[in-house]
Amino acid sequence: MDLGERIATWRKARGMSQGALARAVGVTRAAVSQWEDLSEEGTAPSQANLERVVAALNTTMAAFYGAIPKRKARAA
Repeated sequence: MDLGERIATWRKARGMSQGALARAVGVTRAAVSQWEDLSEEGTAPSQANLERVVAALNTTMAAFYGAIPKRKARAA
């Protein structure tokens, strides 16, 4: 799994839209979209932005690169 797929997987597991993650990190939604599209010639986030992404996803760098999170259960 590449970095873009990992960001998208964690973001979706946390129930966040690209826009919500972008606001939490302080970038545009287009930037998040580019990060997630790394396999489609997107660009990788800077180290500082990656650290902000991990914090916004309420996880650690070790967990982010380790196990894939389970999807958040939807409220009834």
